[in-house]
Amino acid sequence: MGRIAADGFPAGVIAVAAAFGVDEKSEDGVDAQGLKEIRRGAGREAASAAFRPLGLSRDMRKDFQFLFFGGGGETRDAGKKFGGGFLRGFEAFLVDGQCVAEEGFQGAVDEVNDAGFARARGCVGGNDARAESFDLARLVCGEHFEHGMIRLCGLVGVLRGGNDRGPVCAEPGCAGGASEELKKIAASGMERVHVPPVVQSIYELGVVASTRNLGGSTANMACMKNIDALLELSQEKARELGHALVEHLVEYQARVATLPVVKVESTAALRAAIWEELPARGSDPLAVLERIRKSVLSSTNHETHPRFFAFVPGPSNLVGAYADFLRTGYNVFAGSWLEGSGPAMVELVTLDWIRKLTGYPETAGGIFLSGGSLANLSALVTARDALLKPEEFSRAVVYGSDQTHSSLLRAMRILGLQKQQFRRLESDEAFRVRPEEIRRAIQEDRAAGLAPFCVIANAGTTNTGAIDPMTELADVCAEEKVWLHADGAYGAGALFCPRGRELLRGIERADSFTLDPHKWLFQPFDCALLMVRNRATLRHAFHVREDEAEYLQDARAGEEEVNLWDYSPELTRPFRALKLWMSLQVFGADAFAAALEHTFYLAEYAEKQLRSRSNWEITSSAQMAVVTFRYVPQWQTDGSVDSARQIDALNRAIAARMQEQGFALVLTTELRGQTVLRLCTINPRTTDEDIAKTLDALDEQARKESGGGSVAE
Repeated sequence: MGRIAADGFPAGVIAVAAAFGVDEKSEDGVDAQGLKEIRRGAGREAASAAFRPLGLSRDMRKDFQFLFFGGGGETRDAGKKFGGGFLRGFEAFLVDGQCVAEEGFQGAVDEVNDAGFARARGCVGGNDARAESFDLARLVCGEHFEHGMIRLCGLVGVLRGGNDRGPVCAEPGCAGGASEELKKIAASGMERVHVPPVVQSIYELGVVASTRNLGGSTANMACMKNIDALLELSQEKARELGHALVEHLVEYQARVATLPVVKVESTAALRAAIWEELPARGSDPLAVLERIRKSVLSSTNHETHPRFFAFVPGPSNLVGAYADFLRTGYNVFAGSWLEGSGPAMVELVTLDWIRKLTGYPETAGGIFLSGGSLANLSALVTARDALLKPEEFSRAVVYGSDQTHSSLLRAMRILGLQKQQFRRLESDEAFRVRPEEIRRAIQEDRAAGLAPFCVIANAGTTNTGAIDPMTELADVCAEEKVWLHADGAYGAGALFCPRGRELLRGIERADSFTLDPHKWLFQPFDCALLMVRNRATLRHAFHVREDEAEYLQDARAGEEEVNLWDYSPELTRPFRALKLWMSLQVFGADAFAAALEHTFYLAEYAEKQLRSRSNWEITSSAQMAVVTFRYVPQWQTDGSVDSARQIDALNRAIAARMQEQGFALVLTTELRGQTVLRLCTINPRTTDEDIAKTLDALDEQARKESGGGSVAE
């Protein structure tokens, strides 16, 4: 026989021989020297783990000996000769998961002549003349390995049940009556079962439909019938899919700037491409990936595009994406110390870095959450529970400006607070709240028997990047004994650079603040956090009470341990901190600071360019990487109501045409009743050229839409 190719056997499915548990001197005198090799490598436990998903949960030694050595006469001799060599070689085959003891396996083949080999095949249920059952020769040679092992294990399960004819049929080529048993199974009905991990083919496996008690074989055959229920890829297929994913992402990031920033398909087109019945059978993983690429991801915003200037962009980085891939691959549970002490420590140290950048005391703490909405909700719950009694909730009042983010207003609704329990105060000409107006409103409400408890400060508004006067607000809140919460979901990421820390001076006096790393710290969605000056207030609001979850009693944290579920509304929570921690480890804080400084500059550069062009009006100067502006043709500056409406309509039309064109995404917002265009320039990969060409495109669309005349509303 020829040499055996070692790479014919997929890694991860060959750690099985030790599961048979053959001793070095078995009761049948089998010389299994190969065990020395397997024990030096993966060992019996690893092999048993490989067999366990197939339903083989006990020592298989007797079954395997029964299979090869239970017969008599010529059949027994051939089977024993081949079986002993097969075991020696097979057990030597796996060393430490990858290495192949090729010589040991070759020896198993060489010691069997053609006739003996044919009879040995018969010993595991095949009729040599008609080539029934699986081909053990192909199994040994590495061909259809997984299929062969599945059939072998299923056969052993049948043998375990025994039959009326005793351990071995009188006919050569039939071990334990297996051939006849499989014929009975086949006669009772066959089911087609998809076995995707290695062979990607459809194999026919028997379904036991007999009323005779087969003991452990029934469960094993049922497991064989539902092999897809393992929900696993072979290592070969997993690597193939993983490599394809990485290659696609790297290539995508390299060419994203050449793509339209946004592409929106019609509902009809998307239904035609995606809508379908629940698939009963699986598909090739690479084909599924290709379908996702063509039909799903082709109709989406490209948040990492250097000319995505709408909303607050999400200019992620690949290291953060890989961190998400890693933590989801491990399926890390980041709720308790018992289940994730290493991840908990990473989260705690990352929060401590932010604490130090902020200037918070050592009593401070925080928690990673899904986004600014949940972080702001958690902040309001913490403030309410720290300052109010339950009977005061209906009289509670929250204060903020007309620039307060909608997530906080929605959080109040979730908490059961009514619209009138929010005091919406007009901001100044720079879109900042007036501290003295806050003080006056608090005092008036308290005199009216209400319960003021929280002031919301903006640490970089979404509309204009405006920062409320933190120090003055902190003074008011300290004097009035109310909670100061800074909504820094967008702007607090600037704490990572010197200019940002200067602009946010006073935030260290806030009782809490939010920060979304998936915005200005360049992380993938979702990644947000809440920081509080006194972490005890966070635990008071969210800790899991012992009388509410008795099933968690074994996971109670010790004195030096932290269960992060006690600081969050989420009991089940992912390891979100890893992406920011890993990005900072790979790039370093200095690189983040430089990236932030660059994005500040981009908005200032855009403002300078706009001021040099005709018919463009700056509505809020560049601050915190945001600049707003609008197109106002000279012939529409009479100040009339009709003229104002026409200008608003014109700027909405410009934004719509930009979206259709796809070169850059620039959308509108509303300031002081005016529709304005807005650039948010927080992508560190955006260049001066991107800004200049975007302004050229805006100019072109503005001229087309205005046409020297009026624009329809």
